[in-house]
Amino acid sequence: MWVHGEDDQLVPLGPSRGGIDAVRGTDLSERIYPGGRHEVFNETNKDEVLDDVTSFIDRALTARARGVSEW
Repeated sequence: MWVHGEDDQLVPLGPSRGGIDAVRGTDLSERIYPGGRHEVFNETNKDEVLDDVTSFIDRALTARARGVSEW
């Protein structure tokens, strides 16, 4: 999962996207937060960011558990 603030001045979105595209693999989940800056986990919408990340982790672990149990 890739999370990024749209208004990140330390690591701008454009160059960051180039790096992500180079290593993305076949299954990339991404979330760009409008108006978000560099520290998306400390923004005013930090609860939304944390919810997105924990939901992603829950889905990834559930999918992995299903894959392992089917073997």
